[in-house]
Amino acid sequence: MKLAIQVDMLPARTIADQIHLAYDLGFDGIDLWTDNLDSQLLEIATALNETDLEVASVHLGKMDGYLSPDIAVREFAIGRMRQAMATAVDLQCANVVFVPHWGTLTTPDLTPHRSAEEIASELMIWLLRTVSDLAYALGTTLHMQPRHRYHTQFLNNITQAVKFSDAIKDNPHVRIAPYLFDMALEEQNPLECLVTYGQRLGYLYLADSNGHLPSYGLYNWQAVADALKQSNYEGWLCLSTGYAVTDPDEQYAIYDALPASLAMLRDVGLVG
Repeated sequence: MKLAIQVDMLPARTIADQIHLAYDLGFDGIDLWTDNLDSQLLEIATALNETDLEVASVHLGKMDGYLSPDIAVREFAIGRMRQAMATAVDLQCANVVFVPHWGTLTTPDLTPHRSAEEIASELMIWLLRTVSDLAYALGTTLHMQPRHRYHTQFLNNITQAVKFSDAIKDNPHVRIAPYLFDMALEEQNPLECLVTYGQRLGYLYLADSNGHLPSYGLYNWQAVADALKQSNYEGWLCLSTGYAVTDPDEQYAIYDALPASLAMLRDVGLVG
């Protein structure tokens, strides 16, 4: 398995400097937010060529509206997703990650005909069927990311994501990209989920049970490594905070804590 890092976690003046720092730290790739990404493409491509790093994933971040009851809002959001997929291709990146919905549901509650969640679920299936064809055409994979209940009322755990995968016949161009911190909040047994659904996962964001770097919380990381091996998971691993980091003090704190975290990941066999 290859290891990436959400590049804005690193302290540097420019994104090119962050990419070089990721390379110096021994990472195989970087994870990018789509915000302002198009304006940075040349700088990113140049830095990637200088370091031989890969773009592991492009993440749509706080982009929302895919499940909106307003068709114009839905079409705008889907357009942004299509653009992110095209940008990923430009960066020779195979993975695009999105959170289907943030906050409370905006779909109407038409009980007893349909509840708000049932309508949102139908829109989600329609969305996945629509964009999976483009993912296939571009040679990319679109990843659903469950988030915890304090972030979204919709799609909080892997089991729910698997139901959507089943609804589109386990399309190989639509996978799941869980975040271990959110799993600690939402899954009764996160490690069992990794084993059971490992073949449905296409990308895995690493953080400890408290949201900090691996080894700074309560997860048993040897057990995490064993679960992933048992599941035959072969996708990327990515260190992540789950949000864009803009505070230099936070970036330096992460940088100072990285050596111990990376050493632990090597010790348990998650990275070489």
